[in-house]
Parts: sequence; C-alpha cells; structure tokens
Amino acid sequence: MLRRPFAFSMPFAGVAGLATASAGAQQQRPGASGIPDFHRALDALLARFAEASNRKDVAALAALFAEDAVLVPPGPIVAGRRDIAQAFRTRLEHGAAGLRFEVVEARAEGGDLAWAVGRFTGTVPGEGGMPQERRGNFSTLYRRQSSEGLLIRVHAFSFLQAPPPPRR
Repeated sequence: MLRRPFAFSMPFAGVAGLATASAGAQQQRPGASGIPDFHRALDALLARFAEASNRKDVAALAALFAEDAVLVPPGPIVAGRRDIAQAFRTRLEHGAAGLRFEVVEARAEGGDLAWAVGRFTGTVPGEGGMPQERRGNFSTLYRRQSSEGLLIRVHAFSFLQAPPPPRR
C-alpha cells in the first residue's frame, strides 16, 4: 500500500485528496502501481488546488475538474464543471476552513486513468457558528487530458460520524 502523508492547511472546500507532496513521493514504493509521471502530475494538481482554495478562487478550483466531472458529496450528486464551481462557492462562503489530507493509496491504471483514496480533516462551522473539526474519507478518479493535463473526473467524499458535543 502506498502511504503519502500530506499536512498543510487550505480552506475546506469539501474536496479531499488534494494536497502537497511529501519528500520522496515520486519514488515507487512497495505495492504502488503506476508511473512516476502520474505522481508528478497529481502533485502539481494538488498544489494548484491548495493555492486556489487558499485564495477562495472558485473558478480556479472548478478548472481542476473535467468539463463532465461528477462530485459525490454527502447529499445530492453534482455534475458538470459549472455546478461543481457553485458547490465550492457555497462551501467556501459558509466558512469552511483548514483542511489536511492523507493519501493512503494512489495508482495510475494505464492509459489516461488514475485514482487516489485517503482521509481528510477540516474545520466547518458547528452549532452557534463555533468551528468544529470534521474527519472523512475520499475517493477520486483522475483523467489525463492532453490539452489540460491531469483533471479530476469523479470525486466522492464522506464525513465520519461527528463526535458528540463536549459535556458541561
């Protein structure tokens, strides 16, 4: 299994699987498949996502998705780059904050497809507007498109059960 820890903060956009690369991430590891080129392309996409999120640049975030991409958040499925941009806009406007990821496994499947799975932690407004840390899992399918490089094709994420409120 390929373990690639990622630790940096970016506004919580509800999309996980996107972060910066750890040292040595481009080396092949036992159990990993794919080519180093994929890891470089994935790392570049993740860095662009982090930069766009930190700027709350919804257009730049949406540009990281294929035109016919699908976002599978908790709740309704969102299809198409324009609707995905609106989903990001809503999350960012509602106060989503720092996000950390751990990519557990990432593989290039040959041809133009690759995938990554992992965990994320972020802060969202809780009851009374107080920041609340949330954890979850993600699964993302990427497609290489010659004119645009590596793009997100399908992205699914789910939150783990929220911890109970602290006792008073």
